[in-house]
Amino acid sequence: MASFWDYFTEITDADDKPKSSFWDYFTATDEPDAETVRSVQAAPCAIHFDEDTVYWAMRNIPITEAVKHFLVCGAIGTGKTTVIDLFLQSIAPRFKPGRTTPEQLIIFDAKCDIIPRLASLGFSLDEDSEKTNIWLLNPYDERSATWSIAEAVKSPLMAQHFAALLVPEEKHSNAPFFWTASRQLVYAVLLALNRIDGTEWSLRDLLCALSSRERISQITEMHPRAKEIASAVLSDKQHSSGVISTLATKLSPLEQVAAL
Repeated sequence: MASFWDYFTEITDADDKPKSSFWDYFTATDEPDAETVRSVQAAPCAIHFDEDTVYWAMRNIPITEAVKHFLVCGAIGTGKTTVIDLFLQSIAPRFKPGRTTPEQLIIFDAKCDIIPRLASLGFSLDEDSEKTNIWLLNPYDERSATWSIAEAVKSPLMAQHFAALLVPEEKHSNAPFFWTASRQLVYAVLLALNRIDGTEWSLRDLLCALSSRERISQITEMHPRAKEIASAVLSDKQHSSGVISTLATKLSPLEQVAAL
């Protein structure tokens, strides 16, 4: 049986012909073509911006390759962060204000350290700065961009869709009444909030309105259809407590986001 180290050594078969080893994938076996030579010898586009290239793996790569997947992996201290920083340097000018052809970049910042790096590239989160074109999408950061839910769910159709997002279907539930009734209560309160506050209410207002049977009843009184829907659920004394409990369970993860 082959040992672990056999995968890193040259192996010969019965005909004594060498087989490819692991390291062959990282070494050139043929003369590089002219395009590769130009790519290596050209000035790094991480330093001198070039519309037609991006900087990856210590060389300029045609921008047409940017639509493909890039991967960097390695042990601690091998330079993964440096590779990413140089890549960002090479593309940062594409996202500056005033560009003729606007381009957008979405960064998943798992380490939560990208803001200082972007600042070093000339970007700012300062609302008063002319360089501001960054939107932080972290609900736990006070600098985050906010989504106006009220503006998005002005119509009954969108209210139904949003209620379905907050209370998703439980496909394997043997008691679908509870999640469907919870969804109906959310829909009813959305209709009422639209009638009361138009586009001025927030997620916090919605969660507060749904926090108890009494509040649901008071708010849905303002809208005939909402009142009808809520009354049908809340008048069921046998099951309404279970519906309220189900609703609380579904909405509780949003409380921190809504600053409750």
